[in-house]
Amino acid sequence: MKDKALIKLIEPMLGIEGTKLVYIPGNKAGGYIEADKPHTIFVNSDCVGRDRAEIIAHEMVHLAQVKFYGLKMDEETGITKWKGWRIQYRPFDWETVDWEFQAITKAKYILNYLESKGVIL
Repeated sequence: MKDKALIKLIEPMLGIEGTKLVYIPGNKAGGYIEADKPHTIFVNSDCVGRDRAEIIAHEMVHLAQVKFYGLKMDEETGITKWKGWRIQYRPFDWETVDWEFQAITKAKYILNYLESKGVIL
């Protein structure tokens, strides 16, 4: 499935719209969002198939978190605002924080749902 078509399927599921996709070659993180580009996801262009679809869905969940829960990360200070809380995090435990756990699990759920409806990723 084309990435833009996948985005159009996921947007209403997350209550967001206008997602822009930017490809970045060789990014180790796979994907990310930036605070000053609220509708843009950056995705490693080297990833393909379900891996790329999972990165796209994951980053789109983060866009929804920004919109609905006020997710805001400050990489310089290591402080994240999430659901009204200010949280100090360390780079080595980022996968265990609530917003990442939610993005990981919700992205997998979304893709599994789409596949169950016959969408080929």
